[in-house]
Amino acid sequence: MNWDAFDFKLLIVFDAIMRERHVTRAGERLGLSQSAVSHALQRLRRAFDDELFVRGPEGMAPTPRALDLAEPVRRALAEIEGALHQDHFDPASSTASFRLVLNNTAAVVLAAPIAEWIGSRAPSLHLHMSPSGTVRLDDLLDRGDVDLAVVGSGRIEGERFGTTTLFRDGFAVVGRCGHPALAGPLTYERLAGLPHLVVSSTGDDVGFLDAILSRRGLPP
Repeated sequence: MNWDAFDFKLLIVFDAIMRERHVTRAGERLGLSQSAVSHALQRLRRAFDDELFVRGPEGMAPTPRALDLAEPVRRALAEIEGALHQDHFDPASSTASFRLVLNNTAAVVLAAPIAEWIGSRAPSLHLHMSPSGTVRLDDLLDRGDVDLAVVGSGRIEGERFGTTTLFRDGFAVVGRCGHPALAGPLTYERLAGLPHLVVSSTGDDVGFLDAILSRRGLPP
């Protein structure tokens, strides 16, 4: 690529399409017409020698090349914006809004401490928390509709997202007090022979126990 001739403003259009997955909505985000965004996309395709976005039933789907570019481009644009706007972020006086998405475990373990921490240090900041459920978190993060997601491993895919492990949590078997199966160690063999119920509010990972038993040659 000839970087001397490349129009770096095209990266702003690329980021908008990546967020919106739609040419018209990307134009609305940037204050550009649909034809202007389409023209910019054609220039981006020629520059990178890749389709970058392919029209599909759910909008403009990014190609593998576009997915590789997404995080570096977004980080670069954020650093440029930060360099141009040197406003100091003061949590104590900020009235900014942030949206967090949490799964059930994170809501129980972290929601109250986060709210308490924010309330004591940033009383005017607006914090919105919502359940992760079955929403497409990668789409929400790409569009900037979510600032932070606290979910189980595997819910968010793609190297364009930064992740870190906050804590590890295991599963427990719960039975009525005095149940004979709980009189001694609950082995996999004993568990496989008992009727059991797996509870999931979203339908996610309901087959994990069957998979564990099957790997040990036991009936699910």
